[in-house]
Amino acid sequence: METLARGVDQTTKTVQQGFALEYAADLASKLVEEIEPHVHSVIIAGSIRRRRPVVKDIDLVVIADDRLKLYQYLLEQGYKLRSNVHEAEHYWKFIYHDMSVDVFWATVETLPAILLVRTGPKHHNIHLVNRAKQLGKRFATSIGIYTKDGDLIKTENEADIYRALGMVYHRATERDQIGKREY
Repeated sequence: METLARGVDQTTKTVQQGFALEYAADLASKLVEEIEPHVHSVIIAGSIRRRRPVVKDIDLVVIADDRLKLYQYLLEQGYKLRSNVHEAEHYWKFIYHDMSVDVFWATVETLPAILLVRTGPKHHNIHLVNRAKQLGKRFATSIGIYTKDGDLIKTENEADIYRALGMVYHRATERDQIGKREY
């Protein structure tokens, strides 16, 4: 299959199988166009947003007033949801053509935190949570940052989260290059 790509991790020499970035990004863009009429907003996150050469799935962060509208549309198109839509409070999983898709639900208030975390990478997210603890704050990854007094800090974008943690902002495409000890 042409869309499959192999990425070799030079540190461990392991082979990871996935999809070429160009294919995955194109498919994700088509999916966004397809579902946009049924939601308030949708943003591509994950390894596609970080521009990784090999991608395993499509991650979307979605704001929707009526999730059932999107659910009905996906069923009409023949997509098989791999999670129970009524029990899946935070995210849904389904297959779009030949790729796995994770839809993470957000609100306008939670969008910056969810987009940041769902873009990753994992070591970056761990660092953000630990940095918040160092400052006596709490980073609830599906909500946002809380002060020492338990008040939610208002954030309008990812840069606001970095500022609240006293950190330099890193764009999504820079986050993979930053090592675990370089924060």
